[in-house]
Amino acid sequence: MTLGHDFSIFPVQNDLTTDGVQYSTEVATTTADTDVVAFEYDFNLGFPDATVGMSDTSMALLWCYFEINCMLKANSTGTADVTWKAQTRNHDGTWTDLFAATEYSNINTTYLEKTFKGYAEISSTFNEVPFDFRIIFQCDEADEGRAKLKNTSYFRAIFKEVKP
Repeated sequence: MTLGHDFSIFPVQNDLTTDGVQYSTEVATTTADTDVVAFEYDFNLGFPDATVGMSDTSMALLWCYFEINCMLKANSTGTADVTWKAQTRNHDGTWTDLFAATEYSNINTTYLEKTFKGYAEISSTFNEVPFDFRIIFQCDEADEGRAKLKNTSYFRAIFKEVKP
């Protein structure tokens, strides 16, 4: 028997707020034009022992939908350019871009919310559960870029058990 699974996760979860909006911890760039990890998440179904007794079973992704709401800004200048992208991979595998790096020029010091959403391409480097997710970004000016993820971001994965 093959079991199918439909699993959604909201990776940013913090204490309740009066407006219902929460964010991941703000991350800053240090060196100009150098990638920094703004957010990481391991999509592992939340069960630490999920694979116990299932050594001959893998979880094959059928499709995966992402809605990513990232907040970007400069710390103190209006001339900084910030570039960001989201990536996935099979657990501890090779990173695959969900979309091409996107640059925002002269980003300013107020947060700019950018959203990318849609179905990810399933590939040899992103085709199973568990998988890893991250957002990386960089700024063209030292110590200027800032990024955080909004709690409206989510992933929805449809996958099935595959036995040899």
